[in-house]
Amino acid sequence: MTSDVGACIAAGGTLHLVRANRKRSRIEGERLRLAQETHALLHHVYVDHATALGQSLPVDESPGAGA
Repeated sequence: MTSDVGACIAAGGTLHLVRANRKRSRIEGERLRLAQETHALLHHVYVDHATALGQSLPVDESPGAGA
């Protein structure tokens, strides 16, 4: 196992893992942003239902606020 890790490091595997992690983080960040925008839009469209559930849309989460 240790020799496999050493070989991976020597072959530049660590750099590949770092780059892959950064790419994955960017994708997850975009996914989170889209989910938050969708949530805000649903609150905007279905205000009565959200209010009935006891939820309100904070001012900074209004649709288009982050763009």
